[in-house]
Amino acid sequence: MIDSVTMENSSTFSLPKQDSLNEQQQLLVTETLKQFDADSLSEQDALAIVEQFSQAGIRPGKALAQTMAIAGFDAAVVGELAGVKRKNGLQKPPAPQHRQELGSMVDYLAQLMKEKLSASETGSLTDDEKQAILSQVLEKFGLEDHDSIINTRV
Repeated sequence: MIDSVTMENSSTFSLPKQDSLNEQQQLLVTETLKQFDADSLSEQDALAIVEQFSQAGIRPGKALAQTMAIAGFDAAVVGELAGVKRKNGLQKPPAPQHRQELGSMVDYLAQLMKEKLSASETGSLTDDEKQAILSQVLEKFGLEDHDSIINTRV
């Protein structure tokens, strides 16, 4: 359950828990989610869902998560895709989690390492060279230094 959230590029704020939804809110959640495919949800879809719920005064909580689950959606996944993160710092994985984009990142990383290694006299990379390669990858794919490249949560 999410007790407080942070939207990307904004400050953290706390929300009171919402332990129940009235009939109108349940209907809104169900009708909103019918517009989307849970198996191919994009970041834009998740943002639209979160915005719709927010405008309706629906806050994160057990009741919302249960209603979403009945409709086939995982509230945590929608929150992560939408950029919602918990007050304790847990946040969504970075954008390159899609297989094609992650594959492009791996290819680019391999290319940079190959170039550096072929130019190296020792056949190995220094910590500074490794950091420079990482910085290039992060810059190319629009990630920040504190972002993870790969989501390792199970």
